[in-house]
Amino acid sequence: MNSWIGRDINEFVRKYGTPTTTLTLPNGNTIYSYNTDREQAFKQPISVNEFRNRRGERNTVITGGNTIVDRDFCEIRPLA
Repeated sequence: MNSWIGRDINEFVRKYGTPTTTLTLPNGNTIYSYNTDREQAFKQPISVNEFRNRRGERNTVITGGNTIVDRDFCEIRPLA
C-alpha cells in the first residue's frame, strides 16, 4: 500500500473500485475504507479408483464431487 502514497486517488479507484466509506479529516486529507466479502463455490474433482482384492474381484471406489465453499473477507482501513 505504501506505493500508493501521494498518487492520484482516481488511479487507485480505477484499479480497486469505489471505496466502501470515506472520511475527511480536519486537515483536509481523506481516508478511503474498503470492505469485501465474497463467497465462491468449487466442485471437488471426482476420482475413480479401481483395484482387485485378494480374491481377484474388481472393486471401484468413486470419491469427490462435493461442493467446497471458499469465503473471503477483507477490510482495509486505517488504524485508530
